[in-house]
Amino acid sequence: MNQKNTTTVPVSPSPVAQPETGQWRSMVFSFGLHLLLLLAFVCLTYSTGGGGESVEPDRPAGIVLTVQTKPTEKEKYLDESDFQPTESNDTSASASAHQLTQDAAPEIEAFETPAKIDLPGMEFNASNDASQMTSPAARGLETSHELSEADREMMEADRLRFRADQPAGPATSLSVFGSGQMEGRSFLFLLDRSTSMGSKGLGVVQAARNELSAAIEKLESHHRFQILGYNNATISMKAPRLLNASKENKLAVRKFVSNLTAYGPTNHDTGILSAISYRPDVIVMLTDGGAPGLNSQELKKIRTLSRGRTQIHCVQFGLGPQRTEDEFMEDLAAQNGGTFRYIDVNEWRKQ
Repeated sequence: MNQKNTTTVPVSPSPVAQPETGQWRSMVFSFGLHLLLLLAFVCLTYSTGGGGESVEPDRPAGIVLTVQTKPTEKEKYLDESDFQPTESNDTSASASAHQLTQDAAPEIEAFETPAKIDLPGMEFNASNDASQMTSPAARGLETSHELSEADREMMEADRLRFRADQPAGPATSLSVFGSGQMEGRSFLFLLDRSTSMGSKGLGVVQAARNELSAAIEKLESHHRFQILGYNNATISMKAPRLLNASKENKLAVRKFVSNLTAYGPTNHDTGILSAISYRPDVIVMLTDGGAPGLNSQELKKIRTLSRGRTQIHCVQFGLGPQRTEDEFMEDLAAQNGGTFRYIDVNEWRKQ
C-alpha cells in the first residue's frame, strides 16, 4: 500500500466579519432620525396638554359671569355666539338672556306698592295722583270752614294771654326834652347812639341819661317801658321785652344809658322796626336824623306795621336851624299819630 505523503496545513480560526464604513453611516442616520421623531412626539404631546404650561390658541372673546355666593361654584363662559341668536332660535335666546339677567341681579317688581305712612289728619291712598292729592278731601282734611270747639278755646286762650301781657291800670303822660305830652301805658325810648350823637358830636347820649331817668321815674308799677340804643344794630336794656316799671328797673336806667358807647353809622329803619316789634303804646325816637333818612317806601312799611296801635313821637337834635332835607322825621310822626320837635343844641345848652 502506497502511502502518500500529505502535508497538514494548520487552519487558523476565521476572523469576525467587520462591517464596512457605509454600514456605520446608515446606522447613525437611522438613530438620528428616530431620535428626532421621538423629540417631535414629545413636543407635540407637551403642547396639547400633556404637561406644563401652554399657550392657548386664539379664539373669539367671551363674557365671564361669576356667581360669588359660594367659592366652589364654577364659572360660566359665554362666547359671542351666545349673544347672536339666529331667526330660528330668537325665543330661546331671549329666554336665555332673561335667565342670565335674573342670575346676575335680584328681581325687582316694576310697580312696587309704596309703604303706608300714617299722618295725622291724612288718609293714605296709593292710587291717588298728584292732582287729586291737592284737594282737601284727598288729604283727609275737613272742607268745612266752621271752627271747632277746640279751636275757639285755643283762640280765647291766646286772646286772654295777649291781654294779660298788656299793662293794666290807668294810662299816664310823659314828656322828654320839652316835647309834647305822650300818653300811654307802655313806652319805648329809641335812642340814636351813632358817632354824631356822642361826646364827639352833639352830646345827646350823655344828656339822655338824666332826661330818661327822670321821665321813667314817674311811671307807676303797672306801667312798662324799654330803652333801645341803635346805630346799625340795636341793644336793649336787660331782656328784649317791655319791662315792668319796678323800682329795680328804674334804678337801672342811668347805668344802662351811661354805658351806651356812641359809635358807627345810623340805620333809622333798623331801629324803628325793632321798636315796633315790642308793640308799645308809645315810641319816642331821639336822633339827629342823620343820613340816610327814611324814604317813602320805608315810611309806608312802618305805618303798615304800627297799624295805628303805636304812636311814634320824634325829637330831632341839630346845630342851628332845622334843615329842610330832614323832613322825614316830621312825616314819620305825622303818619303815626305822634308829635315832632326840633331842638337846636346850641340853644339847649344855654339853658
